[in-house]
Amino acid sequence: MTADRLTFLHGLESSPDGFRANYLRARFPEIQVPALSKDPWQRHQFLLETLVEPTFLVGSSLGGLSALLLARDIPERVRGMVLLAPAVGFHDAAYRTPEILRLVKALVIPAGKPTTVIMGRNDEVIPFAAVEALVARSPQPDQITFVAVDDQHRLHSEAALAAMVQGIQQVSGLVAATPN
Repeated sequence: MTADRLTFLHGLESSPDGFRANYLRARFPEIQVPALSKDPWQRHQFLLETLVEPTFLVGSSLGGLSALLLARDIPERVRGMVLLAPAVGFHDAAYRTPEILRLVKALVIPAGKPTTVIMGRNDEVIPFAAVEALVARSPQPDQITFVAVDDQHRLHSEAALAAMVQGIQQVSGLVAATPN
């Protein structure tokens, strides 16, 4: 593997064959897209064991939470991140348990990790304010690119997709291919 490895971590209701994974594959053919468990702890253990080389992470929703946990636990293997509506807060009360709230409120975007965060202003799953708080409490918030788009959680708008590609290029230095 090369030093410019790129890995996409899909969200809870997605897969390696989901819209965003295919969209990214068309533009970054070298991207790795592992199949991940819906269970956050199983997914984290799997990624700890399988991400053995430094990589740039693109994490969507639960995949964004996974990226943040990896940056915390194995910082030497995370070169930078693009976080798409990262799951660092929840509108659904079922996910607002004391354990989960403690975990997400302790997370930060580590200093020295180039990071772009993309969030829909009308996200119905992750509170916009929770993502703003993540950026604000991080050690170098002025070094984080925060992009707010007029979209919901899925971030399928043209503006969101363009911001995602631009964020990957900015964070990783990779150049997007023109899709067929």
